[in-house]
Amino acid sequence: MPFINIQWLSGQTPGYNYQTTIPDVIFKTNLYCLPLALLFNIFHFKTLIRPNLRFSAIYTFHSFLAVSNFSYILSSWYPTFLHFMRAENEYCYRSYTYSGIQIQLIAGGIRDFSTIFSSWLICYMGLYTCLGRFWNIFKSAKIAFWNSVVVMVLSCFGGITLWSKHEVAEVTTDMDCFSIPRSLNPPRYQAIIPDDYLPMYQMILGLIRNVKLVPLYIYPVWLVIILCFMISEKYRDAANFFERMIQIEPAEEINMAVVRTD
Repeated sequence: MPFINIQWLSGQTPGYNYQTTIPDVIFKTNLYCLPLALLFNIFHFKTLIRPNLRFSAIYTFHSFLAVSNFSYILSSWYPTFLHFMRAENEYCYRSYTYSGIQIQLIAGGIRDFSTIFSSWLICYMGLYTCLGRFWNIFKSAKIAFWNSVVVMVLSCFGGITLWSKHEVAEVTTDMDCFSIPRSLNPPRYQAIIPDDYLPMYQMILGLIRNVKLVPLYIYPVWLVIILCFMISEKYRDAANFFERMIQIEPAEEINMAVVRTD
């Protein structure tokens, strides 16, 4: 069962050379800035759940998006925090304690779920923005809520599926920051993928990544559609304005004639 790099969709990989290939300044930026992002996201969510905003479909999607961002930020910051808590001689190890590797696996699965969920949720927001102008059903906060729940459940399968394919194996040697082998006492742990699961894992990984990328291709289409709707609305409002003006002018002339006659 060879060691396989844990290929998270979010790009944060607690696998081979994870600590040595990412500059230390990025780790420190994540360590100090992610808590600020978490506070801003909490404030955002608190604003969205106000009573006057609860009955809007778009704000319902925004609330779910805030929850997704919350889980992504938290699952990104906590492993980074644990990394800085390591002893200096273990800083560049690609292995973990047993609890540490489990945290990495679970946090990576949560990040994958958040990435897939938020990507598709933004597409739903664009869809509801366009179709809500024609059908009131797309203005319903209740329907938006249950659609978000369905998308959330389906997005969970991505993270859970990838997480379930990994196994935790004990290792007795590792590399330090100078790529020198070091004996481990007590032993540490790595995530592995059994040879039997490797083709299936790569297939599922590719499928889920494509699912995540589909919304990126849809965004430009929705942008063009929304711009067309906005332009058509402006022209329609202008036409209605001039039509009202044309109807008002004869009425004003009649009133003036009546006044002169009197």
